[in-house]
Amino acid sequence: MPADVSIPLRPPQVGQCPHAAMPPLSNVLPWSGPPPAGLQTWAAAQLVYPLGTVIRDTVGGLPVVARIECHYAFGAHPEAPGFWHKGTSVYRPAQRVGAQLVALTTPPPGWPSSSSG
Repeated sequence: MPADVSIPLRPPQVGQCPHAAMPPLSNVLPWSGPPPAGLQTWAAAQLVYPLGTVIRDTVGGLPVVARIECHYAFGAHPEAPGFWHKGTSVYRPAQRVGAQLVALTTPPPGWPSSSSG
């Protein structure tokens, strides 16, 4: 099944960063630890999409949720040109177990799997 890509009807522009309005994502946890090389390559390939796009896919056997968000250039001054740019923020889909969110380690049934990463 191809990746599930949800592009906003009116995506914000990089010039609106850092105040580009994006609704919170639910049932996800931030990626923790160093991302594998395949995930880094996959994340870079998602930059063809506009800000606010949400992508669900399987990379290297792991289910992932990503969103194209405002990122800043480390070490740059906030008023400098190019301080803000779009970047891929990667999250782990999660399920609630009691009062806690727990990251999924295998794709659930029906989860998209276009990438072998």
